[in-house]
Formats: sequence, structure tokens, C-alpha cells
Amino acid sequence: MNLSIYKDFAVREKLRFQLRAEATNAFNHVNSPLPNLYVDVGTATTFLNHTYGEAAPRIIRLGAKIIF
Repeated sequence: MNLSIYKDFAVREKLRFQLRAEATNAFNHVNSPLPNLYVDVGTATTFLNHTYGEAAPRIIRLGAKIIF
């Protein structure tokens, strides 16, 4: 789940200041890939083997901008 939150502040009539926070994978939920269903005749140990390494970490970005 990705989240974004921001707040605009009016400085003058045509000038605004914006604070922003964005989070990718906000709840740090692991999205594991599907199991390996390939069966090799020589080594049957790879059947239904999970590989973890596809999960994206939580990333939080903070920013500010002036809109005129």
C-alpha cells in the first residue's frame, strides 16, 4: 500500500507553500513471489521452493515546494 499526504499553506494571494510526505510499501508488507513449480529430474529439491528477494522495502520521501 502506498500513501501520500500533503498540506498547502497560503502565503499570499498567488503564492503557496506545500509540505508533502509519501510512503511506498507503507505497512512494510512482504509480497513474496509465487513458488517455483519447475521440477528438474536430477535435483527434485527445487520443487515448491520459495525465493525471497523480490520484496520492496519501505521507502519514505519528504518534500516541500513553493507554488507561484
